[in-house]
Amino acid sequence: MNENKLNFGEFIYNLVNDFYSNYILKSSKPQPNQWTIISCIIMENNNQYKIICFSSGTKSLPNCNYKSRKFQIFDCHSEILALRCFKFFLINALYYHTDKENKNNFLSREEYELFKSMDNFYDIFEFNSQNNKFMVKKGVNFHLYISETPCGECSNILYNINKRQNLKEMTGSKTLEECLNIINKKNIPKNNDNNSINYNKDISDEKNNKYYFRTKSIRSDFKVNNLSFSLSCTDKLMIRNILGYQGKYLSSIIEPLFFKSLIINTSLDNNANNIELFKECLDYNKRKINSNKICKIPEIYFVQHKDEESLFKGNIKNDKNSLPFSTYWYFPNSIKKVDPSNGIKTGGNVKDIEKLDFLRVKLCNFDLCQNIFNFLIHNRTIFLKHVNKIEKNILKNDKSNLDYYDIICSLINHDYLNKKNIIIKENNDLKEFIGKKRNIFENKK
Repeated sequence: MNENKLNFGEFIYNLVNDFYSNYILKSSKPQPNQWTIISCIIMENNNQYKIICFSSGTKSLPNCNYKSRKFQIFDCHSEILALRCFKFFLINALYYHTDKENKNNFLSREEYELFKSMDNFYDIFEFNSQNNKFMVKKGVNFHLYISETPCGECSNILYNINKRQNLKEMTGSKTLEECLNIINKKNIPKNNDNNSINYNKDISDEKNNKYYFRTKSIRSDFKVNNLSFSLSCTDKLMIRNILGYQGKYLSSIIEPLFFKSLIINTSLDNNANNIELFKECLDYNKRKINSNKICKIPEIYFVQHKDEESLFKGNIKNDKNSLPFSTYWYFPNSIKKVDPSNGIKTGGNVKDIEKLDFLRVKLCNFDLCQNIFNFLIHNRTIFLKHVNKIEKNILKNDKSNLDYYDIICSLINHDYLNKKNIIIKENNDLKEFIGKKRNIFENKK
């Protein structure tokens, strides 16, 4: 398959469609009166394509249920869950690459055999001795599919319907300024009509060269405890186009990874304009005239499969309820569920914080950090500097029970942190918004 062909987006859509139809069980799909959004990450290796991550979801954790950065998943929107799955896939692929005989039993026997059965495809890493990090081999690329435009600025796409020209279809995402006004109990600007169309906010404020970071979709009358302090999916994708999709925890052992393409399923017309608008939303460099940060924008493909018979949406979603749980899968595991209102296993309760460890979904930060910790310890000769720091940290704090989260946080790559801190400093609203979230945890200690 030549990805330069105009039908590359259709090729990916069909790949996702087949996967969804054949491998996702009915119990994980929306019922006739429900809808959801799905995302997939597709890996390409020498012109072979396979789905390595799948997720569905539409919700994020409300402030009142924030308890633990370690054990809870705050953002259960499908594309963000898929990106979280991607990190676990990467650490599994590292396990396999450095332990081809599975002597350390990082992977279960079944997981190991699945990797081994397609070694030419899944053995994707090579080691860069110059910076002591792993990098993906030449010919390996990653592609992200989303069955709807991400919430936030990327969903404020110009459209033409019922002869209404140049209006913006809003998702309900508020700018951080508006959200902070809600938190601080100030008045916020009201939309001009009941269709949630905002005429005042453009993609950027050209006069001040300001980019409007946004929240998840919320109503203006939401109480503070019901707000989510997660950024919109548009903003998270944009930030990852600078920092890399490997994330902060893996930044110390993997070189930054970026997606080659982003495939969006949409019903919007005039795709050529939509693609350019989408790229603008994802390009942080265009927001800051003096910015020297490199923002790697993936190729954008739009496909149109939003008819009533769509596997992903069914009828108009306003007539339905969103699926009450989120699902996730990454190679070579089985599909699992998470409760987006609690950020833990479905059926769990967040009232007893002491039980969060036992109720955690094995996709949380704690488990990722534990996996990275084990990987570093068993590759001591390669990562001696990291291991020495880990051991000093353990001795210094006299920890009988290892806190993998705190240990790995101390190893996060400085370049990664510096770039992230620059973004925060350049955007006062973002800095204040993140500060409010931190205060939640401090006040609950």
